[in-house]
Amino acid sequence: MQHQTPSVIRLEEGARILFLTKDLELIRKQLYEGLNLRMEDLSVEDLLDDINTDVMTPAWVCFDHEPAEIAK
Repeated sequence: MQHQTPSVIRLEEGARILFLTKDLELIRKQLYEGLNLRMEDLSVEDLLDDINTDVMTPAWVCFDHEPAEIAK
């Protein structure tokens, strides 16, 4: 059985996304002051690149391709 990736993913009420920006002050405000950024607030140039997700992702996630499970 093949899974199809949804075109829209919705977060649960109260869930947040941490945007890794080049502006460290924006990261600090997200973490400690509750700043809620949206994609509309940023441009691609504002975001950090060359992020090593292998360091951030636990190994078990690599074996489960269910977006809901990966998001836990």
